[in-house]
Amino acid sequence: MPNFRDAAQRHWDDAEYLLGNQRLPNADQLYGLSAECALKAIMQAAGELLLLENGKPEEQDMRRHIDKIWEVFLSFSNNRTLTHYAEALENKSNSFKDNKWSIAQRYEDGSKITPEIVRQHKEAASSTIKLLLEAELDGLLS
Repeated sequence: MPNFRDAAQRHWDDAEYLLGNQRLPNADQLYGLSAECALKAIMQAAGELLLLENGKPEEQDMRRHIDKIWEVFLSFSNNRTLTHYAEALENKSNSFKDNKWSIAQRYEDGSKITPEIVRQHKEAASSTIKLLLEAELDGLLS
């Protein structure tokens, strides 16, 4: 079964390592995956993300990557458990949308990934990691 909490931190750590070694395309990809896993960990803990026996999310909306799952997460602002967390991201820019990040980039040559794009994605991913840590401190994640 997926462990979104562990995956979020692991992808973040690897992204930081790769960024430090100027491996921008792969760092960028992992910042996106880290952010996605952080939000999914929070949604799972709040009971909004349910998994099938094979580990896939039950709902199609939850089978999305960060370029789309950010907006799905914000849609839970009326859920009492997630309101605070969704509101924390409402003022943050989802720099992963509008074709600035795609899971398909793992197949591309990487020449379009600039330091500025990586900076924006790192900043957005950092917001989700901070939110995940806050959810842990709040006792949402066990």
